[in-house]
Amino acid sequence: MTLKGRIEREKKVDQLLGEADRRLTAAEKAVTGEESWTNCQEAVKQLLLALLVAKEENAPPEHNLNLSLLWEKCLLMDPELLLLTDCLRIFQEEPNRFENGDLLIEAANEVWDYIYGVLTEET
Repeated sequence: MTLKGRIEREKKVDQLLGEADRRLTAAEKAVTGEESWTNCQEAVKQLLLALLVAKEENAPPEHNLNLSLLWEKCLLMDPELLLLTDCLRIFQEEPNRFENGDLLIEAANEVWDYIYGVLTEET
């Protein structure tokens, strides 16, 4: 990959991490559990996509971010992500099941911590 390509990839990863951070902040300020769930789910999608982009994998188009597809692609690349299965399962269930936003935010933060750790190890 060219230097320009690497720089563009790093910018994209930074953009995705920034969006995930904004979504997590919105989840913390959310009034309802459903609003918190939606923001956390979107943050997790952005984090998984950032991991795929950083690893130079063919990521699905951003307008078609399916959590299950992203999860499967990331697992193939990094089997240690299996440790986060319970966290990811939360965001594949119906949002009305979660009235407690703290549980959602905690699960999303677990994903953040792992993926951010993987990404910063490589730089």
